[in-house]
Order: sequence, then C-alpha cells, then structure tokens
Amino acid sequence: MWCTVAASLAIDAAWAAAGAPGGVLASGMIPGVVAWIPAIAMVPGWNPWFGMMFFIAALAAGSPVLSGRRRWWPVLVVTGSVAAQAHLMYAIAPG
Repeated sequence: MWCTVAASLAIDAAWAAAGAPGGVLASGMIPGVVAWIPAIAMVPGWNPWFGMMFFIAALAAGSPVLSGRRRWWPVLVVTGSVAAQAHLMYAIAPG
C-alpha cells in the first residue's frame, strides 16, 4: 500500500511541476521501473524496493519544489526521509 502511495505522490509531483506531460511521463515511468525490476511488485516490503519507490517519489517531489511550488517541500522531506531510512544506498544521493 505504501509503495502505491509513493507512486501516486510521484505522479502528482510530476504533474505539479510540468503539467499534463509530466504526469503522463511519471505515469509511464512507474510501470517501467516495475517492468525493469519485477521484484518491486513481488516483494514490495523488502527495504531496497520499498526505499526505491520513495526515492522515485522524492526525486519527483523535488521538481515542483525547485520550480517554486514550496508546498511540496514537506512531501520532499518525508519521502526522502523514508527512502534514506529504508536503505542507506538512497541516503548518499542527497549528500
């Protein structure tokens, strides 16, 4: 369920940053990532896969923040924090 929330946040953030084309691109990226790594859908509770979905949401939430929509800042902080706490591999990217 939480991975679905992360995917929805990524799509909404992309829509906020780039409008309909951004939302469509993010909507296509989520199934693309799942097709590339099918284990995400099979074992979504495993920390690296759980963290990957929130890392994607954090990357997507960063785009509206950088484009001036500061209301996305809490979403960026929470998704980035969940990704970093789920697996240390994702903590390296912001640093």
